[in-house]
Amino acid sequence: MAEAVKQRRTIMEGLNYKKGPWKYQEGADVYTHIVRTKDNAFICQLSQNSSGESEATARLMAAAPEMIESLIAAFLGEVTASDDIRYKWQKIIEKATGMSISEGIDATARHDAER
Repeated sequence: MAEAVKQRRTIMEGLNYKKGPWKYQEGADVYTHIVRTKDNAFICQLSQNSSGESEATARLMAAAPEMIESLIAAFLGEVTASDDIRYKWQKIIEKATGMSISEGIDATARHDAER
């Protein structure tokens, strides 16, 4: 396990991107969706569109640093799907989608019912 932690840290340090965590800037304005670092440094800005695709993309981008670190940890065998890691993954999914897991399940059920 200690070796996996060391490997994950080495891989993460070698990645050349603005280190996370990142956040989706709620209520930036009606025209854009913005992603920033926890220190409020600008990452990116997407133009608004009527489909909601820009907001969904910005939220997914904001969760990217946490997702890649969790995936690397899982790949290296550092973690298993314990309750703790499942909770962490749930929070990352909720951050990326902008909704709780139960809201996502409800939305899926509504979508299926409309078919």
